[in-house]
Amino acid sequence: ATGIGNPNWCDVKINFGKSYSANPIVVATPLSDLQGLSYMITNVQLSGFVLRLYRSANTTVPGSAPSVNFVFNYFVIE
Repeated sequence: ATGIGNPNWCDVKINFGKSYSANPIVVATPLSDLQGLSYMITNVQLSGFVLRLYRSANTTVPGSAPSVNFVFNYFVIE
């Protein structure tokens, strides 16, 4: 993820390996340094979800993050 400037977020779509019959609960945990960014799960659907990386407009996080790989674990609860 690079260039998180304006808007102050980027979305990463994660697809499930199978579709669910009801929207599941998704819990994510970062395994790497987010370099001052925050995250949240949005738009959980039967086939996947969106992981949003964001920064607050009121923080001192730089306007763009260096090119890095962010690593997350996530659990799906049916």
